[in-house]
Amino acid sequence: MSEAKTEKAEAKPETKGGKSGLVGALIGGVLSAALAAGAAYGGAKAANHQPPTVIEVVAPKPPGVTVALEPFLANIPDEDGKMHAVKLTLAIELRHEAKEDEFKPFLPRIRDSTLSYLRGLTFEQVQGDGMEEIRKTLLERYQSLGAMGAERVLVTDLITQ
Repeated sequence: MSEAKTEKAEAKPETKGGKSGLVGALIGGVLSAALAAGAAYGGAKAANHQPPTVIEVVAPKPPGVTVALEPFLANIPDEDGKMHAVKLTLAIELRHEAKEDEFKPFLPRIRDSTLSYLRGLTFEQVQGDGMEEIRKTLLERYQSLGAMGAERVLVTDLITQ
């Protein structure tokens, strides 16, 4: 009988040790697989690694002389044909190296071109998001007149009625 009890006593620890070993092996396998996956991902990432893009920060060049223009007054129609008064005040930023004295002879032409352009617009174009297009078109018109020193058109005031 003492031998049977010894066999049972020895059998119980083996069963517990077997379950414990199974759980340990399972955890070890999952942990090993996770580490292997991480290493594979890291290796693939390192193999595809490109050096960081160097972004060169260039300080913006300072603006040149800004020439303020007298306000422009015009009546422009809406889609229904109703006329609206518009007051538009502009300033023209010159290139950094351009001189105001070289630009001033173009001012009468610039005023004429601007008024002609404004009268061809609709009220909706002036009211909506079209201001960037207006700036771009005016700059192109000024440069085509010979005012090559013009670099940017700034809207300093806009009143519509």
